[in-house]
Amino acid sequence: MDNQNETANFFIKFGIYIGSVALGLAAKLFTINNQRKLHWKEVLMHTCVAFAAAWLVWNVMNYYKAEEWAKNGVAVIVGRFGDAVLIAAWKYIKMLINSENKDII
Repeated sequence: MDNQNETANFFIKFGIYIGSVALGLAAKLFTINNQRKLHWKEVLMHTCVAFAAAWLVWNVMNYYKAEEWAKNGVAVIVGRFGDAVLIAAWKYIKMLINSENKDII
């Protein structure tokens, strides 16, 4: 019974996190749509980027044992600025690689 409650709690927390990401993503898409007409390909691309960034941030926050309220608060920001999160992660990885092996990337 305890394992069942733990699984249900995980799905509730994960659902809240995904909902928060979707809220941030919706804000981004509405902002872009106000500037210019969005096409379905752009919506799909922004959605994939937002959820990829959310996956990255979720795992980093789990690694550092962040509180659940912090994860859900950050999820909205990640949904809105997911592309910036992934670009920052790439720059950090690139810096680590280049510090080890002078200018590979």
